[in-house]
Amino acid sequence: MTYYIEKAIEDSDTGAMVCCHSVSGYTVDCFNKNTIVTIVSHISNITLTNGKQPIGFPKEIIIHNIPTGLIDSQKWILEQLTVNNVKNGITDDVEIGCMNDIDPYMFSGGIIKEFND
Repeated sequence: MTYYIEKAIEDSDTGAMVCCHSVSGYTVDCFNKNTIVTIVSHISNITLTNGKQPIGFPKEIIIHNIPTGLIDSQKWILEQLTVNNVKNGITDDVEIGCMNDIDPYMFSGGIIKEFND
């Protein structure tokens, strides 16, 4: 099962509206308790499921926590990106940051959906 975030945002590199955001890769640093995730964005779920190229550059985000136990790591990552929103007063124990100057909370409020690949 593959998951993606559905939320319309403007791609900062191209200015295009993109609404489907998926994990293209991630690294879990168990010693430092960080998860580094790369997110790519597509215009729609149709372009995502048909294997079309993403829009703009991948976004690298650091989640200062790691998935534990027998959970789906990809879904856990997307949950951290959609739920954790310090800007709107919603906080939890997970802090997120970015490796470049993008908004780490841009996916807050997005809806996690799944598709079969």
